[in-house]
Formats: sequence, C-alpha cells, structure tokens
Amino acid sequence: MEKQESLPSPGSKAFLKLPEKQQKDILLKHYAQRPPTAFGQLDGFVLGKDGNDDFMRPDQDGDWTCGGSTNELMYGANVRILIKKDTSSQEAIRLIKKLLEFFESDPNRATNGVIRRLK
Repeated sequence: MEKQESLPSPGSKAFLKLPEKQQKDILLKHYAQRPPTAFGQLDGFVLGKDGNDDFMRPDQDGDWTCGGSTNELMYGANVRILIKKDTSSQEAIRLIKKLLEFFESDPNRATNGVIRRLK
C-alpha cells in the first residue's frame, strides 16, 4: 500500500511558508472534490478619486462597492469577510461599513436574489 503524502492545510502557518506554486497545487487538490455552493457576494474597492474606468465610479472617498452572486468551491461560514493582504485596516473598516449600508438597503438587489430580507 502506497503512503499518502501529508500536505499542510490551506491557511496553516506551514502552508503560508510554501512557495506560491506549491500553494496553488495544494489549493487545487483541496477544492477539486467540493461541490459548488451559491453565495451572495459583496465587494469593495479602493480606486482613488479618479477611479479606473467608466464602469467603476468611486465615491467621495475613492471607493466603489458592488454586489452579486457567485458559486464557490468552499463550504464557508454563513458570513465571511476576506481582506486582501495589502489593504490597510482603515481601508478595510471603511469598506466594511459601506458594504453593510449597501446590503442593508436591499439584500435581494445587493446579491442578485441569493439573499432575501425576511419579513
């Protein structure tokens, strides 16, 4: 019987020390057998005052928020917040507050119908 190679779990300290290519290989194996799960997705971008194109028009702080639906190969918590590693804590807090306001205004619209307000 062949011995199974033990790979570090994604997100573990050992995993984060691996080269990017090896991390990618582990992630692909890790998620390959999972079924797609529907999620509502809210995104916040720090664009700067000038924005970056005609579609993403930033607010007075240079931020842009949007929402929709997605299918992911993760089990996930009921609500998860992912923050890109080069984002400052001030930017993250500002965007999370704006995303909360956006979501509270109309959960159905903000997530393309994946999340509906309970009456």
